Amino acid sequence: MQLLSYTDFINEHLLVEGINPEALKASFVAFEKRLGGKKADLMNYVRTDLASELGASFTGLVNNSNIITVYDTVIKIRSAQGARLEEFSKDAKKTVADIMSGLVEGKMPSNRYEKGAALVVYLMDANPEAIFWAPKDSLKKETMALNAIKANLEKLKGPNETVRIAIHGEIFSSTPNVQEVVLEGVDKVDGTPKADFMFMIEGNPPIYISHKDGKTAKDFQQYGGLDNLRDHPFAKEFIERIRTLTGGELKNGQEFAVKIPADQIDLGIRAMFGTDASSNNKNWSADNIQLIMQGDITFTPSKVEQFENAYEITPSGHAMYNPVLTGGKLKMSDSDPYWPAIYVSFRNGQGGSFGFKNARFGIWAQGNLGVDRGIKKLAELEKSNSPA
Repeated sequence: MQLLSYTDFINEHLLVEGINPEALKASFVAFEKRLGGKKADLMNYVRTDLASELGASFTGLVNNSNIITVYDTVIKIRSAQGARLEEFSKDAKKTVADIMSGLVEGKMPSNRYEKGAALVVYLMDANPEAIFWAPKDSLKKETMALNAIKANLEKLKGPNETVRIAIHGEIFSSTPNVQEVVLEGVDKVDGTPKADFMFMIEGNPPIYISHKDGKTAKDFQQYGGLDNLRDHPFAKEFIERIRTLTGGELKNGQEFAVKIPADQIDLGIRAMFGTDASSNNKNWSADNIQLIMQGDITFTPSKVEQFENAYEITPSGHAMYNPVLTGGKLKMSDSDPYWPAIYVSFRNGQGGSFGFKNARFGIWAQGNLGVDRGIKKLAELEKSNSPA
């Protein structure tokens, strides 16, 4: 049975190492066209032989619980959370042409990369959303988290294609009651607002969520940058304090931090929940979000007795609520590792917007390892510069 002819595909496209995403995708599209009537044989091979070989990894690609990343030298199947499940790579000592040279007209894919390429061609029709073309470094954590949420929703959907969730009433109002609502879907928020995801709720405003990676405050990403908050009195004070101590230029390895005082916490609230956030703003938006969730976002059966058939949105790590939902105050003390702090660290070529050289400013959790070091280093530097 004649199946594939890779020769032109290899010579014209895959020999280019470091190919960009658009060109890589275009090369697969061109190759798909060259298959012509043989494409049906290829699809059948993937559906049968290759699907049997890959098992659950293949099934996951079709039902959106797995993804596939495509490069010219390696193709990987990953879980929606980013774990590597299968890898189809070329021998590092050989060119792609060397590896595929044995595959001529009438032969089945015989090496790993050929099988991966065949799988990609299949998915271009069967489920193109599962394909990520040459993503830089790795998939963004938000993309993987969003894929995981969507996969979980698909599993939970019943005959009516809906999922009911139990949430605290204050998500939408100031009432403390728990209510049951219909979750219509979840999507990424475009642009660069505070929200990463929005959960669409039937008959109510969306639930806006900022997603953070990791498990503890030690590996917590920054709440946000300082550019949009630079006019706040405490931010101004810190910026000038660092300018005086460093001359406006950080040296390699330098980092300084200070936790935001409780009486200036409005600065932290805006960094954490969006520039429109305050202790009394109930007008939810992508820049006045309800929740910050760390780690994998999942759905767990509600513990509220009257909502035994509903689920609650829960993170595997830490969760923080907009202060509007917790009596107008952050539901933590200033000793909590997640309490916000201003942090600046050496970053080559950054800092121009503040008139600094090699400096990156932001607001982070004070328990982050860099912030913890920065608080100590600031105290040490100020002590060394104080009059004897």
